[in-house]
Amino acid sequence: MGPSSAVQVHTGVRVCTRAVERVAATAARSVAGVTSLEPTLASMAAELGRAVRDAATGREGEAAHGVEAATVGSGVVLQVCLSVGGRSARDVCTDVARVVREQVREQLAVQVVSVHTTVVDIAALPAGEFSA
Repeated sequence: MGPSSAVQVHTGVRVCTRAVERVAATAARSVAGVTSLEPTLASMAAELGRAVRDAATGREGEAAHGVEAATVGSGVVLQVCLSVGGRSARDVCTDVARVVREQVREQLAVQVVSVHTTVVDIAALPAGEFSA
């Protein structure tokens, strides 16, 4: 594991970006208006490799596709790609950034430098189901 794939949170304690991505993905999915996380081509290839390895080892975990983490100093920068529906995309993205930041800090003690959200699709909802 290379030095850029983990962040030190305490003396002798490092957290891998994969763990950060999984917590962030779970947090993002919990936000009202997020219909799905949308993987980039690079993250799909990485997640496929992880899924094969997890299946071979019997390990289970929440998929992190749609979230990419990069270490920056003693923290991480997160990119979240998502589809939204039922709420304003701006409000959903604001909530995603807040919830992701809180959950990563609370569960892993990792400093989140920034959360960048990209709306890649809008879910088609029946007329009257959109709430502002």
